[in-house]
Amino acid sequence: MTKNRLLIAGILLSFLVVSVIADIYYYNKVSLPPEDGPWQIAYSDFRVFWTTANDFYLRYANDPAYGPIDRRYAAIYDFKKEFYHFRYSPLVAFAFVPLSRLPMGLALLVWSVILNLSFAATILILVYAFSSKGGLNAGKKIAASAIAMVLAAVFYLNNLALGQTDIFVTFLLAMFLLAYCRGRDIPAAIAFSLVLQFKPFFLPALIYLFLSGRRRIVLYTGIALIVSLAIPMVIPGYAREIFYINGEWVKMIFGSVQSQLSNPKNQSLTYMLLNSLGVAGWKIFVYKISAVFYIIAISGLLWIKRRSRAGTDPDFCGFEISVLILISLLFSPLIWKASFVYSVIPVMFALFLRMRRDTGGKDYVFLGLYFILTSALGSDITKKIPVQWLSAFKPLAAGTVILLVYIAVHYLSGHRRADS
Repeated sequence: MTKNRLLIAGILLSFLVVSVIADIYYYNKVSLPPEDGPWQIAYSDFRVFWTTANDFYLRYANDPAYGPIDRRYAAIYDFKKEFYHFRYSPLVAFAFVPLSRLPMGLALLVWSVILNLSFAATILILVYAFSSKGGLNAGKKIAASAIAMVLAAVFYLNNLALGQTDIFVTFLLAMFLLAYCRGRDIPAAIAFSLVLQFKPFFLPALIYLFLSGRRRIVLYTGIALIVSLAIPMVIPGYAREIFYINGEWVKMIFGSVQSQLSNPKNQSLTYMLLNSLGVAGWKIFVYKISAVFYIIAISGLLWIKRRSRAGTDPDFCGFEISVLILISLLFSPLIWKASFVYSVIPVMFALFLRMRRDTGGKDYVFLGLYFILTSALGSDITKKIPVQWLSAFKPLAAGTVILLVYIAVHYLSGHRRADS
């Protein structure tokens, strides 16, 4: 027991050291004045959250202090522009208001600490959720956690570099998984509604939940979404809130997403397939093709649920949530590298499932291939290749497909062994 505790302490200490170093490094980058280092304006996504929260609070509250916003950034970022690239809900803008009261560099540092804690909490929640079925000693739990953290490290650091929200969304997904698997519909709905505040591309998962019989979660999620639209009215009031939703937020979501579909950094499997085939005017088809792929995927998942012992199999819940996360990543028309930090959940599930069933070491080659494609190669390694189909190849999408296939085959093969 003492040895296991030392291992846990070592892993947590290593994680903390890496996180603090990364936090300080990115804080120093953002704190540079624009003339000495424009990095913070050109590459930090956090500036969008910070400036939007400033704008949301000051402009919509009619605060006379709107004039003297930190002019160090105003020369490059136009504060009069309406919520530039902010694709999240009014509730998220409202939640970032306290951070917007701080200087941008300090606000990013505080946000980075929140992300550090969120990721650590995610790992602990997943260990608790996936190990509650038994069959794993402390050493295997530690090994699974360490491997999952290594496989997710590149996405974790990418989130810290950008000041993105995906680590926090991963924490919310873990909370959703825990509540969902325990049959607690209201906490699950609240957690999932918060996920949707940040990432609307998870909305189609509600179709699966409805068809699979978890209709109470769908109902409670809808109620939570309605309530969440009312909460930010504390600042601007009803009329300005509705104007923000109709006049700026919805317009920004549809306008900016459309303009970014052909961005080479788009990691969507749908984008990769259509672009590699050289389909003319492929943007017209991307949503329809994504919808077809998603419907096929959830149809397969529903078939598995109805053919298997889903009601009595303790592993099925982790399996279905892992699959929903992976197909949401693959078949979203627009997805960025930072969002693949969500894959730490299916990776943890795969590792715990594999260690509990103890099927031998050969299948680790799939996780090795997954690591090579998603972490070692880099997301943009092929974009300069002059051959069309090779330049469109997305290692992240390919690695995620491998992980999806690995989880499905591993779960179904174990299920067949249990039936025989």
